[in-house]
Amino acid sequence: MTIGYDPVPEAMNDQVQHRRKLAMAVNLLSSGKMNVTKDLSLRVNATETSLSDSRISSQSILILTPMSAAAAADMASIYIASQKQGLAVIRHPSRASAQRNFRVAILG
Repeated sequence: MTIGYDPVPEAMNDQVQHRRKLAMAVNLLSSGKMNVTKDLSLRVNATETSLSDSRISSQSILILTPMSAAAAADMASIYIASQKQGLAVIRHPSRASAQRNFRVAILG
């Protein structure tokens, strides 16, 4: 699931409404509200999980925040094995638990 806010169109016929949308977007950004997050659950009984998102590039910084106790317990053993446009591969311990949930921030 991607969590986010409505984008501002590049152009609108109603310039007043367009400026209002731009101001709202800037105000959201200045309060830390950005379209940069996605939820991720690690695969069960596997050592890799793929994260697909068009915002990912080879230069993106991916920040994983554990959203469950099981996810927090594995944080020291999780790393980004590779990433390219649209895809990152996350390496992690193989576990039978299906509750290893993260929120990922994609920056850049």
